[in-house]
Amino acid sequence: MRTHFPCSGPFCPVFHLRRKLLSVFLLLVHISFVQENPCLGASDCSNQKEKAKDKPISGDLYTNSSVEGQKLVQTTFVQGGDGEPGRTLSVMFWNVENFFDWRNDSTTVSDAEFSAAGERHWTWKRFQAKANAFAKALLWVSADTGNLPDIVGLAEVENAFVLRQVLTKTLLRKLDYRYVHYDSPDRRGIDVALLYRTSVLELLDSKPCHLYADAGPPGAPGISDTPGGPGTPGTPGASADSVMATRDILLCVFREKRPVIPGSTGKIPEIENSFPFGGGCDGKLAVLVNHHPSKYGGAVESDSRRRLAVQRLRFLADSLAAEGINRIIAGGDFNDTPDNPVFKLLEPALLPMHMDFFRHGEGTIKYEGKWDLIDHFYVSPGWLSDRTGTASGMNGHRKTAGQGPGSAGKDPSTGPAGQQLSFGPAGQQPLMRILRIPFLLTRDTAYTGDKPLRTYVGPRYTGGVSDHLPILLVVRLPGQNVAAEPP
Repeated sequence: MRTHFPCSGPFCPVFHLRRKLLSVFLLLVHISFVQENPCLGASDCSNQKEKAKDKPISGDLYTNSSVEGQKLVQTTFVQGGDGEPGRTLSVMFWNVENFFDWRNDSTTVSDAEFSAAGERHWTWKRFQAKANAFAKALLWVSADTGNLPDIVGLAEVENAFVLRQVLTKTLLRKLDYRYVHYDSPDRRGIDVALLYRTSVLELLDSKPCHLYADAGPPGAPGISDTPGGPGTPGTPGASADSVMATRDILLCVFREKRPVIPGSTGKIPEIENSFPFGGGCDGKLAVLVNHHPSKYGGAVESDSRRRLAVQRLRFLADSLAAEGINRIIAGGDFNDTPDNPVFKLLEPALLPMHMDFFRHGEGTIKYEGKWDLIDHFYVSPGWLSDRTGTASGMNGHRKTAGQGPGSAGKDPSTGPAGQQLSFGPAGQQPLMRILRIPFLLTRDTAYTGDKPLRTYVGPRYTGGVSDHLPILLVVRLPGQNVAAEPP
């Protein structure tokens, strides 16, 4: 009678099978953990506090409204030109290129294309990868400048659902961002939107401002879209049926929440909602997010549509100034380079912050080996310390972001390797940067250098975020004499 012994030892096939199964199990656990922590071990995210006790955002995220969030105050005080304490406000703009959700829930051709069953095979997994990369880019800005962007203007976002997913399903869920979004009449189904930090800013009002085919020159009567301002779209300036099938200009009005400097009592700084931006209409700040008509159909043929968009923007800036709001920031994808004479229509109400980049051949998109600058920032003269109202004094305030995070320290007025960023003669001029974030770039094999890493190149999925690089504007808020708390 043969005795059967249990198989054991390194020569037993069952032993090797068990080892392989265990290895596969551990690999699956590791992959799952990395997906939940995409920045783990990456130098880009070394600034993240993974073990923070901040709870995720609770409650609903409301479109077109201000919702109080967590008090994650990351205010940095910097010395103003007059020796008084001031701080910076950072505004970022990014065209995120066809940021659709993965559902086919509308009648637009683009929505069907960017869906799980569509031509692009745009699945939840691919959507989540793009959302995580977007969140990682904002954290990179925090590591590089010392502060998260206070305002983020966006272009080519499909709907509010996309924004809710970004703010609740990525690393941004622990932060205090809220969004503003309106559906636009664009045929592709893409809109502009805005994110803002509730610990820094209070949203007072917002409005989508349509473009009109018969709006006429800047200042045409009957088309005031200033929040609280008189009038609605109508003749003779514009008619309701002349709304252009393109993206609206998103207008948001804010007031900053001011941290009170603590005195000798040792009390924690509180938030005060009445901090003025330096005068004018109770200290309000206006932001205009743009995505002007493209050159589809030909640059010359489409030039009239972009001219109407620029005229509309000028009208809105004049209307805000008439309401007493003298601090205005306009940013966006203007789908044209700064040498187009049409942009002169914005002066002197809005002055360009990007001309030095343009003269040096730098840009935000790359086409056939050449960088083009079609993403711009404009500011009203109220942001300029000398109040001259001319653009000539702003051409030297150019800085391109460094190639790695953390190089700027914790002072937003310093750049890569600790270089001081210029804020102008009086120390308070705005500063623009093109953000060359390393993981948003890829090698340009057809030409030289690098180029933005797109989500798709033709029908091929490449896993990037956009064909545009983001831009950042840093403005110095005026110093205020703030009395310390009495002992």
